[in-house]
Amino acid sequence: MKARECDLATLLQGTRQYVVPSFQPPYRWSRERRETFLAGVLESFRRHPDREIFFGALVLMPIESRPHELDKSLIVDGHQRLQTMLALLAALRDAVRARNPELSGRIRSECLLNAELEGYHRFKVLAGESDRAAFAEALGQTCDSLTAFEVARFFLDRLEQELDLDEDAFYAFLLNRLMIVRIDLEKDENPYPIFRSLQRIDSSEISPGIDSYQQFADDPGLMAMIAGGESDELEFKEAMIRRDASERDIERQGAQVVRSVAGFMNSSSEGTLLIGVADDGSIRGVNREYRLVNRGRANWDGYVLNLRNMLRSRLDIANAFRFYAIRRHTIGGRDICRIDIRPADSPVYVNKHLYVRSGNQTIEMRGPDLVEYVRRRWGESPDESASLNEEA
Repeated sequence: MKARECDLATLLQGTRQYVVPSFQPPYRWSRERRETFLAGVLESFRRHPDREIFFGALVLMPIESRPHELDKSLIVDGHQRLQTMLALLAALRDAVRARNPELSGRIRSECLLNAELEGYHRFKVLAGESDRAAFAEALGQTCDSLTAFEVARFFLDRLEQELDLDEDAFYAFLLNRLMIVRIDLEKDENPYPIFRSLQRIDSSEISPGIDSYQQFADDPGLMAMIAGGESDELEFKEAMIRRDASERDIERQGAQVVRSVAGFMNSSSEGTLLIGVADDGSIRGVNREYRLVNRGRANWDGYVLNLRNMLRSRLDIANAFRFYAIRRHTIGGRDICRIDIRPADSPVYVNKHLYVRSGNQTIEMRGPDLVEYVRRRWGESPDESASLNEEA
């Protein structure tokens, strides 16, 4: 663990993303707390512009990242404060957009977005699932919308009433005078003890998901990845088959895993599929599937053998194993199957259908979209099997 003081400019500089854990509560600062915060910041700016303001602690843990140039961290503690600060910056961007477009553009590129990246990778802070769409709209487009993050709209309304505000100086004040104690955990360090101690200090932000951090003790790196939630490069599958599945169900559900692997192979960046993890990030494990998948070898080895055979027979590409690697993680005695997948060098079809990863979903490409995607992705026209898919 490393702790150091830094200003907001240092925290946000470069290509980086801070991810709110899936088990944290939604943003919940009250209207009174927002008003107190903004009034305090404005008063400090006007009366003591050279003084620093302590904005609290931010506890971070590294997450494996794709694309690799993205410096990605899980917010173990402090996400409400950080979201509040970026909401204020987004509001300032919108408040000055018409009369000071240069400053508006700087705020957008320096504090809110990773300009060279796409999708959710664009955002400096990736909010939890319940807040994600609204917060992303406020950061990427505008705060002045009924669907945007409510606190950002609140700040915009207040800033538009500050007619005498020196906007450039206020922006510099926010970046250079708001100080944060940044605590960086190692990727193999259990964050639970430090999170627990911080929650005792700041009782105003006790999280109902606090005990979820205990899971990090077994495999902190993996748990940090899971806590970040599903994304362009990460998908969860609770199971490959159900306990009560018929033979037909086993065939169908196995196909879901095959489609997910194919979707990552057909995408332009690497990805990971975790089997044994529910949509909400809770650990189910694949142990209960061992006997269903391979009665003769009801263990991890038999499970992987079945999985490899299924991928080899259903993925329409030579030597499919070149593009994926399977490994096991064990959390609380439950095995998780991890499949790391890299982009294939030609289209990968499943029964003459082509799947790709889009956001946090695997979708099928059809018709003109299929033709254009294959041309753009591999620089070629779809083969005959794709044409059959288009006709279907």
